[in-house]
Amino acid sequence: MNNIQALEAAAIILGTSPTQSAIATKTEQLQLLPVAISEIRQVLARQQFTWQEFWAVAEKYEVIKLDLLGSPYHLRD
Repeated sequence: MNNIQALEAAAIILGTSPTQSAIATKTEQLQLLPVAISEIRQVLARQQFTWQEFWAVAEKYEVIKLDLLGSPYHLRD
């Protein structure tokens, strides 16, 4: 397998363009997902939390969700 084939295979798996920068960006986004999930769990596990605390975490999740799914209309396609 040459470099072009490796990039194309990685792009298919990650759902992105077959360029080094696109693959690197998608990899960084995927690495943020466990952190966001952990933060969401921490806020929701507390007995009392403010709307602002929840909203701050929800905004982080929304950014990651849009990055991972691409378009906000992805699920409708």
